[in-house]
Amino acid sequence: MRLFVPVGGPDQAAAIRRPVLCVLGSDTRPLWVEAAAFLRSNVPDVEEYVAEGMGHLLPIGQSRPAAEAMARFLERHPIAS
Repeated sequence: MRLFVPVGGPDQAAAIRRPVLCVLGSDTRPLWVEAAAFLRSNVPDVEEYVAEGMGHLLPIGQSRPAAEAMARFLERHPIAS
């Protein structure tokens, strides 16, 4: 049974022209695993950060590693004004 139904679909996701950071925990529930798989399959430039031993609330449970992953991503891909 499919849990994740994307709004807009693969064509709209493929049109994203900015790098995307997908953050999830190794113990994330199937819905979010499906969402991550959708991103990897459809968005041209996806980087993934997986926090070992965490579920969906990893920014609360492992806020420092999640924040560091986001900071590294933003260093590689600065937001232009």
